[in-house]
Amino acid sequence: MLSNISWNTYFLFIATLTISYYIIIALLFYRETIQRLVTRNASAGDETNTSSRIIQLTQPQTEDVPQPHSLTNDAEDLDTIERIVNEIRYEVILKAGSHVTKEKLLVVFKNYLGTISGNFPMTFKNSITSLLIKEAVEQCHISFTKEEIEAIW
Repeated sequence: MLSNISWNTYFLFIATLTISYYIIIALLFYRETIQRLVTRNASAGDETNTSSRIIQLTQPQTEDVPQPHSLTNDAEDLDTIERIVNEIRYEVILKAGSHVTKEKLLVVFKNYLGTISGNFPMTFKNSITSLLIKEAVEQCHISFTKEEIEAIW
């Protein structure tokens, strides 16, 4: 049976199989990107959409232009966020000790959150809450609910 298959047929089958594999992988993992590309290319042929896009590009938008002062604040905010994340991961939970209870860890979190200075947006607080929950599970095998952590903010 194998003697009936030529090298040409074998290579054609392998090439078809390889191409099919990569198409399936692309569709599974890059579906949203492909949809955006197809949608953008389909809307590029629409004249009304193109003219409205030109009008949008010609009108100055001052809220999109970053000011030098906000760049400094963003850099400082990023440094602060990075410091807080590192402190939670490598210092705060370790302060609780090796045989920590849920109540003790909650007190440690409350004390730490009281030391954080700054007026952070709600998205930042949600991220820190999620990080505290994740690190407590990973490092101490103690699970918290989102409401328990939000109560100590």
